[in-house]
Amino acid sequence: MSREQSSRQAKAKASPLTDDLLEAFLDTRVIEALGKALSPAISKCVEDAMAPFVQRLENLTAQVRELKADNTRFNTQLESVANENVRLKKLLDESNRRLDDLDSYSRCDNLIIRGLPERTASERASDAPALNDGAPSLRENFEAVESTVLEFFNNKLGVRVGPQDISVAHRLKATERDKVRPVIVRFLSRKVRNAVYRAKKQLRDTNQGVYISEHLTKTASDFFFSARKLLKEKKIFGTWTQNGQVYVKFAPEPNAKGKIIKCQADLNLLP
Repeated sequence: MSREQSSRQAKAKASPLTDDLLEAFLDTRVIEALGKALSPAISKCVEDAMAPFVQRLENLTAQVRELKADNTRFNTQLESVANENVRLKKLLDESNRRLDDLDSYSRCDNLIIRGLPERTASERASDAPALNDGAPSLRENFEAVESTVLEFFNNKLGVRVGPQDISVAHRLKATERDKVRPVIVRFLSRKVRNAVYRAKKQLRDTNQGVYISEHLTKTASDFFFSARKLLKEKKIFGTWTQNGQVYVKFAPEPNAKGKIIKCQADLNLLP
């Protein structure tokens, strides 16, 4: 018997068996039975295959929970730091205001005169005394400035001021806008000081190029500069200083009162 004949006989014998198997697999009861029988094995294989991924997922979930906890803790700390920063800023602002108020109070007895000519050689030499200058030399320089100031008060302003009303008067360093060095005068009498300051209105009519101003702190000086700029822009209706404080008039009525400027926001928030 040839090989080809043997193969045909084998296929003929196997064909009924194959058909029986195919028919059995088409039976739903057989499929359900096979599914029940194979289900544990399939589940075990899937579990074994997924085990590393499940473990990694659990680890990642635990890390996410820790990160969320850390984030919550950091947010709480950040909020606490922010609140503390606000509190400290308020304390710093309050301390700065108190220091500025004390500084302003210490300057209330002072006036600054700009444009007052230097009359004598002694006065012109009073700007930078050498370290080896004696007290008589310094006294002579200050007395020369004092003499010029007293003559100006009595003869030009018409305010009676004597040596007993002045603690000290001396020249300051000139700035770029000063043709002559300004004079700072410290009064012993607040009443005399205020009388001189009120009399400065007469200088507007005489046009002598002499100006009297209060000895403002750096903060008040900045406020006054900003207020004068607003006045030029016609955004306010008047500004002046009194006792070291800056006043601004926001209303055009003649009887409108000025508002004290305590911070830059008072100028930024115009009515």
